[in-house]
Amino acid sequence: MSIPTSVIDLSLLKAHERTLEQVELELADKILREGVFFRAVSVDDKHYVILDGHHRYIVFTKVLKEKNFKKILAAKIRYFTDRVILEKWYRFIPLEKKIDINLIMSHTDVAEKMTLERAHPSDFVRECDHIIQREGALGMFLDLKTCKAVLLEARADTVLELYDDLENIENNLRKIGCEVQYHRKELESITPKSGYLLIGPKVEKEDVITVGLSGELFAPKSTRHIICDRIDSKSIPLDELV
Repeated sequence: MSIPTSVIDLSLLKAHERTLEQVELELADKILREGVFFRAVSVDDKHYVILDGHHRYIVFTKVLKEKNFKKILAAKIRYFTDRVILEKWYRFIPLEKKIDINLIMSHTDVAEKMTLERAHPSDFVRECDHIIQREGALGMFLDLKTCKAVLLEARADTVLELYDDLENIENNLRKIGCEVQYHRKELESITPKSGYLLIGPKVEKEDVITVGLSGELFAPKSTRHIICDRIDSKSIPLDELV
């Protein structure tokens, strides 16, 4: 099955997640250089909440605001079906030296709840996901080399607030010179195998729609949508979107 694309009013779209400034700038440069909008933004077909394509949307509404774009290429997706899978991103910190967990929790409302240790990291990641959900926790900070993990809890009441706390931890990591990469669940995508994983809580589809309609925004890289059906690979000249 192929999902068609169409040109719709830019004002209809609703974001649910903040973006990364460096990605915005690189994408804006690519779009201007090629002179086309080359990949449709995916939105839910009832509320026009963006599922995939936040950076392309922000390029049009903020980075290239002076171009006065009025329209955008979009694919309308039936969201609440098993053809759309909602996953999360895993924060990988490629670092050999030991990180002081108390240092990265400084100036946050995050606290250490418990420490766990297992034999193999790939099985442990799956277990961490289950524990986070069961405990209603902020997340896990997992040392891939030693297979030790710290369960993190926060005072937040919603998953939106939990991801704000997770973003604060990311910022603390960057302040002490750590690089934070975003990976899919499969550890095969992570090289080298030593380093740390910061694992966040699960976001539900209802959370995405609620936040999108509220005008609030999740922290960057809170959600990862997998659309099982192929979306038409249509591109459109920029002058047709003004």
